[in-house]
Amino acid sequence: MSGSISGNLGRCRAGVVALALLGALLLALPAAAAACGEDGTEDTGPLITEARLSPASLPSEGGTGVISARVEDDCGIQQVYAEINSTEGMQIYFQLLPSEALNGPSAVYRGEFQVPANFQEWSVGYQGNVSV
Repeated sequence: MSGSISGNLGRCRAGVVALALLGALLLALPAAAAACGEDGTEDTGPLITEARLSPASLPSEGGTGVISARVEDDCGIQQVYAEINSTEGMQIYFQLLPSEALNGPSAVYRGEFQVPANFQEWSVGYQGNVSV
């Protein structure tokens, strides 16, 4: 299961860089259900029910970006990863760690990444992909 979330990082007239929140969230369904446990129950696959890319703004010197995702899985979540890509060629791949346990088989996973300075006259686009 994977999802996609997009944002935009650019320089405004006042020198403030804006990172758009949750431009798009695209979810891909698992190709086939697999056996969950030895008792014969089926695994419906993980489900990304919410994803967020923040903050809403950063100074032009850059800062720390945060990506988080709420993930459900009836058979337990093994690993959650994020990949951040920019239009300037930056690519970061890292593991998201559980930050909040929710009721049932849900948890919120979170990770941070460094957003470099942007002193250009044009904005830099960012896209984050979450994989479970």
